[in-house]
Amino acid sequence: MIAGAGVARVYRGAHWPRDVGGGLLLGAASLMVLWAYRRLTAGSIRLLGVEFIVSNRQR
Repeated sequence: MIAGAGVARVYRGAHWPRDVGGGLLLGAASLMVLWAYRRLTAGSIRLLGVEFIVSNRQR
């Protein structure tokens, strides 16, 4: 539905294709950052086959 709205905006002349593509990339990047933050606050994250464990324990 999101991609369809972008195509419709370009078709109607409201935006240039690069505007819609940039918006989609910015949205995807934002979702990846939020996903990583959520995983890190949960205690661990796995990136490229390496698991990083975050400890909330004070020393």
